[in-house]
Amino acid sequence: MKLTIKTNDKKVKSILENELLGQFSDGYWENSKNKLWKHLDNVVLTENENGLEGQDFMVKRAIKQMYNVENRELLKHIGARMTGFVAFADLLEEHSNNYELMIAIEYLSEIAWGIDGFEKRITSYKPVKVTTEMIPQLRERMIYRKDEKTKKALDLLEDYISKNEVVLDVNELRKTLKKTNKVLRTAL
Repeated sequence: MKLTIKTNDKKVKSILENELLGQFSDGYWENSKNKLWKHLDNVVLTENENGLEGQDFMVKRAIKQMYNVENRELLKHIGARMTGFVAFADLLEEHSNNYELMIAIEYLSEIAWGIDGFEKRITSYKPVKVTTEMIPQLRERMIYRKDEKTKKALDLLEDYISKNEVVLDVNELRKTLKKTNKVLRTAL
């Protein structure tokens, strides 16, 4: 079965493409007792606000009842990197399907928040600014990936940060997750 999720919101698209679609099929919800996640194994994301198309009753029910993307438990595990996917939504859209860039943003987000930093800030909502000074630590963390695609992704990320103010913000993530829930539910 094919499910089409339509949105033109870059931030919603970014967290769906880079995190949540994987969480639907084999991540956070995989071990749910009713296994409704199995109905979402073929999801397509398109740019339009007309809602979801082609789903059967079980998929509608799964999304409405089970997939609360604002779930605090989920945020504890993947919230740090999702703040990065939201903050870098423009760059990710411009370079869609760039796996190395997505991984670099995930790692950079974890570096920016620091060890246990996201857990502490999830309740205080204190944003974190991303700076080019974090890039050497990111390059060190990704040293095992010596391929040309990774080098280009890191250079691209460093260039973007040098030209744009990038802030990882829990409040912005929460707003985006609220919109994402709406995108997933309103068309059902």
